[in-house]
Amino acid sequence: MKTLPFFGVQEGNRFDFVVPPEQNSASGLLGWTHLRSAQIGNDILAEIGSSNLSPEESGFPLPAPWVPGATGFEAPLMAGDYTFWLRQGSDVNITVELDFETVAVPVAVPESFSLTGTAVALGLGWLLRKKAK
Repeated sequence: MKTLPFFGVQEGNRFDFVVPPEQNSASGLLGWTHLRSAQIGNDILAEIGSSNLSPEESGFPLPAPWVPGATGFEAPLMAGDYTFWLRQGSDVNITVELDFETVAVPVAVPESFSLTGTAVALGLGWLLRKKAK
């Protein structure tokens, strides 16, 4: 069996996944895939996200043995830090081009700030009305 390039994603800003000696668990990864020519020009994030499911369950045919244990996710990834790992496990030279699309995520204002702001505005309004009398 030939060794295919492996591409994995883990939550956080550091990739600290350790491949088990038996290579039988993806526990600790959000998702993974084996890169292959059938993926060229395609969005592979859904396949990576469904790697917690067997190929029969996900509908994505993996050309190498499937390894359980990934957490899985629904694309797109939510706001946060993610680390990606590309590994070629053989002497075969490969070329990989990845395009990542990101979008700005609005910053949510905590409810406590909203309530405080409302209280301050009401207090100022009351003081201004009192001062105007």
